[in-house]
Amino acid sequence: MTKAKAIANGATAELYDWQEEFTIKSDLVERDITTLERAAASIPHIILSATNSYSEAYLCAAIEAGWIVSPECRYEEVKRKDENGRMVTDRRYIYGGRDVGDMHPGAVRWLGQQVIGRYNEVTAVPLAL
Repeated sequence: MTKAKAIANGATAELYDWQEEFTIKSDLVERDITTLERAAASIPHIILSATNSYSEAYLCAAIEAGWIVSPECRYEEVKRKDENGRMVTDRRYIYGGRDVGDMHPGAVRWLGQQVIGRYNEVTAVPLAL
């Protein structure tokens, strides 16, 4: 992977190609925030905010809520039998053609943190309406 320089918050940082490709919608409104929060709340493995599963949950929620502009993302429902033989439905989240659960943990953490950062930016209390 090659690195490129990017400027964020006045500081220069090096980004890999896969990081440069990641884009979140720029015109988020309250409806988008609510959709993300509902998607995140429906994901059963949000544990603690300092864990990778938290970042993964927000990445998956952003995929489900349609926040990610690029690369192409989607989610799909997969039916399987549980340990008792009952049919259950799981969701599989696909980021750029890869199942999020099969991605490198550091990449998932970085991507999730970008979603959380954008969420915090958009929901900051404005000085004026």
